[in-house]
Amino acid sequence: MLGEINYEEEEVITFAQGIPGFEKLQRYLVIKSSEEDPVAYLQSIDESRMHFVITNPFYIHAEYEFHIDTADQIELEIKSQSDVEVWSILTTHEHIQETTINLLAPIIINKNSKQAKQIILHSTEYRTKHRLLDLMVAASQNEGE
Repeated sequence: MLGEINYEEEEVITFAQGIPGFEKLQRYLVIKSSEEDPVAYLQSIDESRMHFVITNPFYIHAEYEFHIDTADQIELEIKSQSDVEVWSILTTHEHIQETTINLLAPIIINKNSKQAKQIILHSTEYRTKHRLLDLMVAASQNEGE
């Protein structure tokens, strides 16, 4: 629980179908400590005890890429790439080196309409649990080449 949060209605992000496993919770806020911080909370407005730790997946895995299919673009009212904000859910652990990121099911937010959806990627090597430490080590090795 993040405590009492003041917000404006135009900040609310709506998942029309909820997040898989949490379908009844449809209204959320993205809460960041600063604009530059790659980690944030996706806080449910409908259930104050429910939040996800999320991150910008491109910060962790620069080569991350996928396609948003036409049906999802229409559903989310996406007209251009600049409308899109992408997040991935982190699964945190007591031992930070065991923290994982879900690259198989990114959260797509239309920054303008505030419509959102967690999409499941198909025909991909991405999984629901990539260890952050492994991705960061691989990134630093790629920078050295």
